[in-house]
Amino acid sequence: MDDLNQNTSQNYTGGNPYESVAPTSATPEPTGSVQFGQVAGGLVYAGFLQRFLAALIDGVLVGVGSAIISAMFGVLGDSAKSLGSLLGMIAGYAYFVYFTSQKGQTLGKQAMGIRVQNMETGQNLDVVSAILREVVGKFISSLVLLLGYFWMLWDPNKQTWHDKIAKSVVVKVK
Repeated sequence: MDDLNQNTSQNYTGGNPYESVAPTSATPEPTGSVQFGQVAGGLVYAGFLQRFLAALIDGVLVGVGSAIISAMFGVLGDSAKSLGSLLGMIAGYAYFVYFTSQKGQTLGKQAMGIRVQNMETGQNLDVVSAILREVVGKFISSLVLLLGYFWMLWDPNKQTWHDKIAKSVVVKVK
């Protein structure tokens, strides 16, 4: 019994012998799961109102541009007016695809402080993904009473159907 007491007294350092000390590391512990509305890395998903106002601004810009193109061709006659309408529509799609793929944000999104990015890499969408999102995806999102647009209201990543198709998210810019 004396040997047991003697060994214990030799190892006792004055602290609580039942308390274990974990080694410290230079990397901080994870703070838990990502909160609703946030992306890993501290980015925050854009809300419905921000996205709606950005779309409204872009809609006005594209509408005015298309009207100008149509009017220019309209003075040439009815068949030219149809061509002008078609060119105005193509110019509108080109606006969305260009700004989404090259800048990550249209002028409306820039005004609202939000941007579109690839959900896996955080980079701008490539041209094919931008076409899928802006042309094909938005058409699909509008098919059933705009349900694809409202989908973001209950989606944990605040993605619309066109975001899901293009594997994109819309985040707030710091």
